[in-house]
Amino acid sequence: WICVPLAASIILPVAWGYLGDEKVAPEKRGKIDWALAREHPMIMAYCLTMAAAALGNAALDTILFDWHKLQFVYAVGAAIALSVLAFRWLPKQIARCNFYMFLSSVLYVNLSGSQDFWFTADEKCVPGGPAFDYTYYNSYTWIVGAVTGWLGIVLFQATMSNWPFRRLFWVTTLLQVLASAFDLLIIARWNISVGISDKVFYMFGDAVIGPAV
Repeated sequence: WICVPLAASIILPVAWGYLGDEKVAPEKRGKIDWALAREHPMIMAYCLTMAAAALGNAALDTILFDWHKLQFVYAVGAAIALSVLAFRWLPKQIARCNFYMFLSSVLYVNLSGSQDFWFTADEKCVPGGPAFDYTYYNSYTWIVGAVTGWLGIVLFQATMSNWPFRRLFWVTTLLQVLASAFDLLIIARWNISVGISDKVFYMFGDAVIGPAV
């Protein structure tokens, strides 16, 4: 029951029409809009190609789990192919946005797996480390992250919904960098040197601020 109100961060904005999408007419629900597909054939082709590439990647990872070089070659090849096709099949503005989001995801180094061990390790494993308990690390931070995610949605709808794409992209990228910097500062123990506890400082890191971005 604790998770039900937190799910409101996803359900309520959609129910309140924050996305601005028009409701599908009752007679069209559950049916493929072939007229729309014929109107934008290249966009449909790109979406199907991306879906096929994703399915191929999932199948490769499942069947050939230990073939890491092959997985790497497939991932790089699919990324290059989809990037080229985006500029050939999609409108220029959409293609550029798509490519930017792809690059921001690829170049964003995520060390959350390693950080999990470092943040929760005891004194014997990481002398002088945070030694977070799992209740704080998995529960409290997730709750605060859900709240910040909801606040991010409200803030976007209230102030950013009319911003141009370029400003949205650089602001969100800057916030990601700042949030990740807090995690690095904890690892460097800079927060302790200025008298800020690990639990307080971690609340400004990627695990909590990230959902808002």
